[in-house]
Amino acid sequence: MLSRRRALALTAAAPFALAAPRSVAAAEAVTLKAGTSPTDAYAEPLYFAPSGISAKTGITLDVSLFSSSTATAAGCASGALDVGVADPIAIANGVVHGIPFRILAPGSVYMGVTTSYICVAKSSSITSAKDLNGATMGSVTLASSVAFVATKSWLAAGGADLSTIKFVEMPYASMAAAIERGAIAGASIAEPFISQLPPTVRILANPNDAIGGRYATSAWFTTAAWLERNPVLARRLTAAIYDVARWSNDHQADTAVVLADATHVDVERARSMKRAAFVTSRDLQPIAVSLAAAVKVGVLSRPVALSELM
Repeated sequence: MLSRRRALALTAAAPFALAAPRSVAAAEAVTLKAGTSPTDAYAEPLYFAPSGISAKTGITLDVSLFSSSTATAAGCASGALDVGVADPIAIANGVVHGIPFRILAPGSVYMGVTTSYICVAKSSSITSAKDLNGATMGSVTLASSVAFVATKSWLAAGGADLSTIKFVEMPYASMAAAIERGAIAGASIAEPFISQLPPTVRILANPNDAIGGRYATSAWFTTAAWLERNPVLARRLTAAIYDVARWSNDHQADTAVVLADATHVDVERARSMKRAAFVTSRDLQPIAVSLAAAVKVGVLSRPVALSELM
């Protein structure tokens, strides 16, 4: 895991430290350094080898797991990674701040089957968004994430006063314990941690429908410099990503084994939880929906067009 302090330092230095990797021939076997987070919606890079796509395409991913999309973005910006999977809003936020990220392909997409919920203590009297006025809530990142946008959108739609709510950043793995201790009143928690909630923590709401429509929850990305130096490899990789997406959607029992190993949860628990769906073609509209929602609740400081990212 890359610490947040180091991640922010790398992000700040990114405009001056972008990698200049060599070009790779079309048929050449290659290993790419990839980064992602150990949650279901971001796990697609972990499935390259078990799906057989690595052997088929000659593209192997050396995957590092990071604590958040912000950390993955920092690793990619610094040149430590060739490609990454991150929250599309985190990618767009990098572009807003002058980091030339480029999206290669959409990743996971929300289509009504949620893998994250707002949770509170079972003993809490909180039953609505308004009940969280004046409270402290946990979020995996405050900088830029679909989860944060969904939470703020749900609170606003429910009549909560966002100006009175304090958000604190923490990893998903720490949220339930923080709720138990009373350190926070609630948090937006994602799988596989939802399936591991202790009996003292309950689900309050699904905030994801508050964004509206079908929207992206992750995306594959790189830097403009890497893309310009590796256009043929980028096309090979993008085609492989869609192959992995199709395999992953059709083999969730197999991907559950990989996910369980990466997140240190029981395999049967991973198999029984609701799983993310991955996009299998160049469908960009879900990314646009996510970005528009982020602007609406102030998580992105300005609109970011798809033409800036693709």
